[in-house]
Amino acid sequence: VERAACCRAIATALQTPIPAEAKAWMLKLSAFAAGQELVPVVAGLLRDSDSLVRESARCALQQIPLVTAAEALRSALREASDPAWKAALTLALGARRDTASVPLIKPLLSAEAPAGEAAFVALGQIADAEAAAALLAALPKARVALRLLAAEACLKCAEQMLRQNQP
Repeated sequence: VERAACCRAIATALQTPIPAEAKAWMLKLSAFAAGQELVPVVAGLLRDSDSLVRESARCALQQIPLVTAAEALRSALREASDPAWKAALTLALGARRDTASVPLIKPLLSAEAPAGEAAFVALGQIADAEAAAALLAALPKARVALRLLAAEACLKCAEQMLRQNQP
């Protein structure tokens, strides 16, 4: 009950015109206690005009262990046009090891940096059969500048899969 009340108070405060630094601080705190009641508000901040607020919202959603948080990140990635923001969202999904995002991340393997680099890293972290297949298919086609990163992602993926006894 107290956690939910705290989340509602944070959600209310995040929707008021307060300084970006205050929102960033509240978003950092929300990652530790956030529940379903806070995710839609944090997800809305992924479109904030202030880059500090956007990045803080991304970090919070990366840490919130709810499916709806991952869905919000995937939705933001679908809408993103800025390559650096695409990369940040991709890395957040990779850090979450969000297997549902693999089909969304695979096309980014051929993107220019930084989104292309982030796609290799994220799929290496996700480390399921679909991510492994995508990495192996992309490795021989990777631009020279990305081949080392691509190979490292393949190795990390294989290592994770071995730890989980995946074929």
